[in-house]
Amino acid sequence: MVMLTGSITSASEALFVTQPAISRLIQSLEGATGLTLFERRGNHVVPTAEATALLVEVERSFVGLSRIGAFAQALREQTAGSLRIAAMPALA
Repeated sequence: MVMLTGSITSASEALFVTQPAISRLIQSLEGATGLTLFERRGNHVVPTAEATALLVEVERSFVGLSRIGAFAQALREQTAGSLRIAAMPALA
């Protein structure tokens, strides 16, 4: 969310959490991945090349999750699947 909004403040407002919580989440993700995702420049953070590459993968995962959600809804509404009917032209 920091990369999408451009700042920790905007990200915290969008996610309804505090700025320190966003900073802790970034530090935790950096620790878990062993990557430096943002360069701190005063009050600003600038995404690194690694962060940009990681964002591409994260967005791809979200698209997959979105498709799973849409499929689950189709199953609930019983609209999932397809039906093929074949007939000879004379009978059709």
